[in-house]
Amino acid sequence: MTRIIQVWSLLTAVTVLSFSGLSAQSRIEGDLYLLSSSGEVKPGAANEVALIPRGPAVVEAWRAMCEDQEAESERVNSAIEGRDPREGLAMLLAMVGLQRDEKFELLRSLSTVRSGTGMAAHYEIEAPQGDYWLFATMPLGDVVHSWLHAVTLSGAAQRVDLDNGNVSTGGQLACDKPFPPN
Repeated sequence: MTRIIQVWSLLTAVTVLSFSGLSAQSRIEGDLYLLSSSGEVKPGAANEVALIPRGPAVVEAWRAMCEDQEAESERVNSAIEGRDPREGLAMLLAMVGLQRDEKFELLRSLSTVRSGTGMAAHYEIEAPQGDYWLFATMPLGDVVHSWLHAVTLSGAAQRVDLDNGNVSTGGQLACDKPFPPN
């Protein structure tokens, strides 16, 4: 966890320099929603969209967190050996949920700008021009959907909706997958 904090400190220093007026500002906005299989729009109201600078510091922080999670997984797997299968399953499910939350919190902590979606499920962000990831999560029933979508801010205002077309699927934000996902 110390490595994550060190990488985060470096990223913060770079961010402060980029916000010092040396970079031109750009604007990005959009809506956060999912379309259900029945065609019903599920708005991502009262959520948050974060803008994360793309670069090696973020990749290193992710790698360090995954190493910590792998060690924790080994400890939990050792602890459940010989236990009642139901108890072991409950421990594994709890660990998976905590690790998912830790991944999401790491990505939020690496963001430079965040925007609440409000009741209209709409976000607006102004930031220096550059390469970023838009990151958001949206609980829907028992599933927490997430987005990590690459964007380049280059002057002109742009609109990027976070929806079914760019939602992360199938564990794309898993430690056993390449980061960042394509």
